Amino acid sequence: MSVQRLSSWCIPVLAGMLWSGPSVGQELVPDQPAGWLVRAGTLWSDGDGFVAGGGVLLRDGRITAVGPDLEAPDDVEVIDVPDGFILPGLIEAHSQTGLHGDGVGWDTDEDTRPITADLHALDAFYAFAADVASARRSGITTLLATPGGKNLIGGSGVLIKTAPAVGDENVVRQPAVLKMSLGDEPKRTNAAPKTRMGEVALLREHLTRARKYEEDRNQAEQNGERPAVDAEFETTAALLRRELPALVQAYTTKDIANALRLSDEFGFDVILAYATQAHLIAGELARRDVPVVLASIKGLWYRYEKESFNERNAAQLLDAGVRIALQLGEGNPYGSGDLLFNAGYLLKHGLAREDALRAVTSWPAELLGVADRLGRLRPGMDGDVVVLSGPPFDPRSRVLHVFINGQRMPGE
Repeated sequence: MSVQRLSSWCIPVLAGMLWSGPSVGQELVPDQPAGWLVRAGTLWSDGDGFVAGGGVLLRDGRITAVGPDLEAPDDVEVIDVPDGFILPGLIEAHSQTGLHGDGVGWDTDEDTRPITADLHALDAFYAFAADVASARRSGITTLLATPGGKNLIGGSGVLIKTAPAVGDENVVRQPAVLKMSLGDEPKRTNAAPKTRMGEVALLREHLTRARKYEEDRNQAEQNGERPAVDAEFETTAALLRRELPALVQAYTTKDIANALRLSDEFGFDVILAYATQAHLIAGELARRDVPVVLASIKGLWYRYEKESFNERNAAQLLDAGVRIALQLGEGNPYGSGDLLFNAGYLLKHGLAREDALRAVTSWPAELLGVADRLGRLRPGMDGDVVVLSGPPFDPRSRVLHVFINGQRMPGE
């Protein structure tokens, strides 16, 4: 069975990208030349390291050449930044950007019932929201937009580009993950659950029903019948078929253990988000190959479960062999902040410079299954490029140019 079955009912929502017109100061991407040649003092891409005098040639939405001493074809426009740095477009691997802010209100949580697996963040994502523009200006070219953490299952997340768009051309993967949440947050809002026991019981009930739903559909197909479709279970059934992972928001080892127990029992893949105590069980996470999407700075919104926050979490997980990526987290609830700055903050807490860059480029691309398109500067990959005025972790460096799908973004 393929993800096409899931797409048959969820992909049509792409046509309704909540178009209500651009906000003040926003605009669609203007007409572009046939291509771009971007050259700078240094180019960095995972696997190739730092290349002096590097350049990137962009045509037809993709990277067509990378390296030093590139010559410009007659029909392309050249950008030279002799002291600058060229990076792959940044990827934020967990975010609510585009679900709140300018023109949207607060669309992160449908906290009217504890499990809303039939919801899709794409239906709320607003490409012209101020926080999407802010993310783009800071160099984030792709983000995973998911529901918030107030529900045990909030719905599916969408992997999407940050370029201004009316239709579905920005969607990289839909659905990309099924967002789950364990711990204090889902206990605070709904009438139930009120305990961690209740959280796991409700999730187990939903997963059991989704498994039965999948079995019934398979049986109907084998009998030559047309299976019934129930939106409540379609995305969860895809999870159980391992067509997408669960992105589980969990802070403590207890909640992480509950997520792992459920994944063992029902057979689905897990990516952890926040996971402030993950370093305490790093060996187990490495053994299971469970990745973690971390915030480098402690969230502003208080909950007791966050008090174990440790800036060395990322370095300790890497040392143990756990795959990681970085997110901005709740320290930036009303805007995107600066993902490169947040990555650079971890340099003084044990993270190597190149690992900090990988954590916002190639590693999130790998975790989200799009490493063939995003996260590196290689011929054939999407034309997502960021040009900085100086070294990536120098606080004086500015984002000068952002390219998404080979087009220079307006206002950068």
